[in-house]
Amino acid sequence: MRSALLALGVVGALALAGCGIPVGGAPTVIANNQLNPRALTPPPTTQAHGTQTYIYLVAASGVPTPEARTVPPALCTDYQALLTVLVQGPGQSEEEDGVYSAIPAGTQVLSVAPRTAGPKPGTGPVTIDFNESFGEVAGNEQELAIEQIVHTVDVLGGTGTALLFEIEGQPIEVPVISLSGADVARPVTAADYDPVAQVPEIC
Repeated sequence: MRSALLALGVVGALALAGCGIPVGGAPTVIANNQLNPRALTPPPTTQAHGTQTYIYLVAASGVPTPEARTVPPALCTDYQALLTVLVQGPGQSEEEDGVYSAIPAGTQVLSVAPRTAGPKPGTGPVTIDFNESFGEVAGNEQELAIEQIVHTVDVLGGTGTALLFEIEGQPIEVPVISLSGADVARPVTAADYDPVAQVPEIC
């Protein structure tokens, strides 16, 4: 009986060895250069999706209203980046709620100078140059389009940032509500338009 058990043990050991499973011996130390560095680093549990900011679209009631957008943190003080998001207009869910943009389709932001918000909010003026599509808006829709832009810039520059407008590099006059819609060539600010809902400080 004892020899039978001994024989069975030998057969079992040979079978395990044949499968590549070690059956004895001291623990083996693995050199550092044999380790996979990724195996030592735990996977990230969260991913940064960006910084929340706001653009101003037009509510169904006809009043400019802030709508949230997410941008890369590095762009949260970039006027041109935010205005480029603005001219893209509302998303599908916003459209379903009656939100729209008075800025004509096809409008592009050619340049903004200065491009980014400075350390002293409210300084300016900021000059914005659009392509010729922006010139297709008129009347009350033009006032709303200018308001959208003025209030969106205020999100980054601070309330009271002054703006000048250009189309293809040529200065243009814009209407102001404070003068009953009269066109002016001077810089305009939020004070030239009706008050709107304010957004929390960002960045």
